[in-house]
Amino acid sequence: MYHNISFVPRMLANYASQLSLFILAFLFLPIFYEKMGAEGVGLLGYLNLIVSFMVLLDFGLSPAVARFLAASKGEKPELDANAIVCTFEIIFVCLGLLSVLFTGFWYLINLSKSSIF
Repeated sequence: MYHNISFVPRMLANYASQLSLFILAFLFLPIFYEKMGAEGVGLLGYLNLIVSFMVLLDFGLSPAVARFLAASKGEKPELDANAIVCTFEIIFVCLGLLSVLFTGFWYLINLSKSSIF
């Protein structure tokens, strides 16, 4: 199941996959621009930013939930998976609300200083 592969080849494979994503993004940008126009590419970039921000706000909790559920099923079968998932959902909702509040206050502070209004 687990192969004893050293750290360096796994790290190089990870860097290679990240580099390939970076290269593909630049190769497909002219095609996206031709098909969708500047507004479409801007919207695509904005949506990509939102998805990346949500992945960043995950704080590694999704793999932690999966690991915890897998370990609890093997060691303590009486442990309720619904209670575990519900607990982590509450944590996710609280982190999401905190991020929304923080972002809203940040925008309010910065928009009150701008000369737009």
